[in-house]
Amino acid sequence: MNYEEIADLVGTALTKSDYGLLIEYARRKEPRIIVEIGASKGCSSLALGQIAKEFGGHLYSIERKPKQFWYDRMQMCGISDCTTLVRAASPFVDMSFLRGHRIDFCFIDGTHTHEAVRADYELMLRHMAPDGLIAFHDIGYLPIKPAIAEILKEGKVKELKRVACRRKGVLITEVI
Repeated sequence: MNYEEIADLVGTALTKSDYGLLIEYARRKEPRIIVEIGASKGCSSLALGQIAKEFGGHLYSIERKPKQFWYDRMQMCGISDCTTLVRAASPFVDMSFLRGHRIDFCFIDGTHTHEAVRADYELMLRHMAPDGLIAFHDIGYLPIKPAIAEILKEGKVKELKRVACRRKGVLITEVI
């Protein structure tokens, strides 16, 4: 499904440029393990689930209060066999579902506070594959901006690409 089809089906908080960048870098990684924090309406879940299927991988979507329609949409789009909804609040999620595997691509779009972004990042970083990619959404949102700046300054990830407009935007980083 392309952006328009997904947006028509589920609605989306991702702009077309956010979506394009997310998909481009996720596909480049040829990921076997994808984790997203914040499944919401399922737009990113549908896109990342398709990529997981394409490369014989699996998407784990972490969502504190999932809606039934998330499951329905994954089933309807033929990707329920390679997607799992992890019902938990990040960053307090038990990561044992990874069964020792490392994350190739991670999309952080959970709670939009400085503390939550930092905590989600730190949790995911411990489980990332070497040279894995971490994407952050809504990087223009005021509470998130300083967290992103701190994360980049620490030097554990390097910036690959950024698309930002007002409160939206996506930042793609690579684990070093």
